[in-house]
Amino acid sequence: MNKIKAFNYKNIYLCNRILPSDRYASLVLNEIYGILKSAYDGDKTFDKLNQLRKFYSNLIEGFVEWIEQYISIENRGNLKNTILFDMQKESDYLIAIITYISGMTDKFAVDTYNEIVGF
Repeated sequence: MNKIKAFNYKNIYLCNRILPSDRYASLVLNEIYGILKSAYDGDKTFDKLNQLRKFYSNLIEGFVEWIEQYISIENRGNLKNTILFDMQKESDYLIAIITYISGMTDKFAVDTYNEIVGF
């Protein structure tokens, strides 16, 4: 098992050929995070998200639709889940962003990044 792990680290995980992919993945995820983070403003967060919607419609619409399932809002409809994020706490909002991004497929994250850098 140790020989297999050593091989994997040498030839896969720490291989110089993978470094550009690592940098690209970091760029993609950090840009998505940065845009969503920039919208936080306590009670005005949804207003700021709506302002960003004209530039990043897919990202913002997807995030707002997702986060509304996990925050305290008046009309929760048939949703019975526990409220996970308090929008009054910036730390909860940042955790929500990380949770949202962690649920993205690679393709969706790259498509979202392309929306961010596209015109």
